[in-house]
Amino acid sequence: MTNAEIKASIPATDGAWDSQQLGADENYVVKASGDQEAVIDSALDLQPVSIRLQKDMVEKLKTIAGHNGISYQPLIRQVLTRFVEAELKLMLRSTYIELEEAKKQLAAVKKMIADKNTTGDTPSKERPKKAA
Repeated sequence: MTNAEIKASIPATDGAWDSQQLGADENYVVKASGDQEAVIDSALDLQPVSIRLQKDMVEKLKTIAGHNGISYQPLIRQVLTRFVEAELKLMLRSTYIELEEAKKQLAAVKKMIADKNTTGDTPSKERPKKAA
């Protein structure tokens, strides 16, 4: 069977993959060579992953994706992209707040030292006595 014949005989739907009409029958399989896969993944900056989801969630994702005119896998990529960006922003905001708090604490310590130096109330440089 030629590539053109294979392409013509495969319905282009997500349902064909889910029902295993695509991917499960050797007659419909055209495996890319390792070099071709690497080139495709590199060009699109993709890494294949496998994830198990509840059937009802997949159906809901398909419904949402269909409403948005896309298939569910690109929808999942969009959802994950939004989540990752939001989490990174939260982490950055948290780090910024911690840094600002540390700056305030440092400023307070510097002020205490400056106040002690101006009042002549410097800490004693005596060493603590050793216990006998």
